[in-house]
Amino acid sequence: MITHVTRFLASAPANETERRAWEWFEKNSVKRPTAVLAAYYRKFFSGDYVRVNVAVNPEYFGLGPSLKAAWAESEWHPQVIRNDAKRLAFVEAFKKWSYAMADNAKFTLMDRTPKSKMLPALDELKVVTP
Repeated sequence: MITHVTRFLASAPANETERRAWEWFEKNSVKRPTAVLAAYYRKFFSGDYVRVNVAVNPEYFGLGPSLKAAWAESEWHPQVIRNDAKRLAFVEAFKKWSYAMADNAKFTLMDRTPKSKMLPALDELKVVTP
């Protein structure tokens, strides 16, 4: 699943892993973006399970900050993004990257052998011009 998340780690999450990240951000005074793009992948196979969650800050890749904190009004909402070619191109590149991540996780789980030594670098997303 690919979506956008607003108010990213704005308060302490219940999930232990996310809470550790939140605590680290708090301890190191890391400013969180208003919105992130997120990819979630889960796969069960023959009693085994893999779960991958990725959150990406679009500001790091050269896009302006999201100004609206409400999910339905966010610049990343599917109804809003249609009017922003630069953000739309970024989402398409992120989707392509996340599908490669999901395929690698899926096929690695199925025969317990990594299918690639590494995923495409996220820095490839810096090409955000349509």
